[in-house]
Amino acid sequence: GGWTDYALRRAKSDEAIKACAEKGGVIGITPFFAKKPGNSTLTDDILDQIDYAANLVGAKHVGFGSDVDFNSTLDRMAYISQYPENVDKTYFPALDKDWGYGWLRYMPNLTKGLVARGYSDAEVKGVIGENFFRLFKKVWRG
Repeated sequence: GGWTDYALRRAKSDEAIKACAEKGGVIGITPFFAKKPGNSTLTDDILDQIDYAANLVGAKHVGFGSDVDFNSTLDRMAYISQYPENVDKTYFPALDKDWGYGWLRYMPNLTKGLVARGYSDAEVKGVIGENFFRLFKKVWRG
């Protein structure tokens, strides 16, 4: 399916994504492996992946999974800078100007992109966090 087009190491097959959704789950789209070759922006590439998953299983089963502990981002980037020989460059592609290292500062680009692509307000809120919150409330009874 479309996920193999990105050649992402941690990507899930269409079948796995569908199985997750059938159980009420949410698939997280991560920016770390989203950058496609060429001149597109990382934001557009992430949005393409969100579109793909939403078209496959519905937007209520898709969430932005940053895969980043925002408090440790600087430590992670310092490690990558200090020990580049330990980092697989195909696994951690360079971040472009859309995102850079200040992740939270660039989140509005994701929201604006979802709106521009025709997602409803409810779908946008779901993708940027509410879908995961809904799932957590269902699973974590406490």
